Amino acid sequence: MRLSQHHPLTHTSYGNAIAMALDNSPADARGLMSGILQQGYSLGYVIAACANLGVGGGQNSWKTVFWIGAALSIAVGLVRCLFPESKQFLEARAAGKAQANPSAFWKETKVMLAKEWKMCVYCIILMTWFNCKPQFCYTYSPTQRIWC
Repeated sequence: MRLSQHHPLTHTSYGNAIAMALDNSPADARGLMSGILQQGYSLGYVIAACANLGVGGGQNSWKTVFWIGAALSIAVGLVRCLFPESKQFLEARAAGKAQANPSAFWKETKVMLAKEWKMCVYCIILMTWFNCKPQFCYTYSPTQRIWC
């Protein structure tokens, strides 16, 4: 999957695949399984490096690697369309339709924000830093990489 990280289909198919896998996992094992599934990114780096070496590793070999990854992502997305929804999802959707109400959602959201506003601000700052840090690392020259 990591072969074409910035391909839009990759983001949607990988996230949906993880959600489906975790839906079908026992509730007690979901945290561990989520951590194992996230190692796919690391494995993807290795596969991408091997694919790059396999196509020659030259200046323009990234294009071939990108298209290989794009084809794999599209194939995975098409295969995912053939899978049925998980039992847990179907049960939750059936229960949710009886209780689904936009005003109830907003009421619960307001209660959560009033109770957990500090945690929400912390998470926003933390995720902003996580998203900005790579840009700092890539923008500065190697001698100026004090944060990386």
